[in-house]
Amino acid sequence: MRHVISFFAIAALFIVTPCTMGAEDDLSAVIQRMKQRVNKIAQLKQDRVIGETKDGYLAVVNPPESQQAWEQAEQLVKAENKDRKTVYKAIAERTGTSIDQVARQRAFQIYENSKAGVLLQKPNGAWYEKK
Repeated sequence: MRHVISFFAIAALFIVTPCTMGAEDDLSAVIQRMKQRVNKIAQLKQDRVIGETKDGYLAVVNPPESQQAWEQAEQLVKAENKDRKTVYKAIAERTGTSIDQVARQRAFQIYENSKAGVLLQKPNGAWYEKK
């Protein structure tokens, strides 16, 4: 949870600077949506349904048996990844780096701060459970 709050704090710094994004992708709205998903994401991670990719995004790793639960997990992952990319883009624009570099740095931070049991992706694409 500490790394989530740190991420929101960093992202919030960029809200002060005017954005080139439309109202729909306003960073403050993005951060609010991300905060609203934190508990659901944490639960799906604990259930080992989703994991953190090597690229700083979420992925469904072990789909639930229920089609409805699978679709809900996919929708949650898609929404979170869209918002993460928006935040990564804002950080990249303000730091003069690329979205991919920001995302990879975030993936490293997530790896460092993840609790035991979270599914993480190795650089070769294989999944493992953090010990």
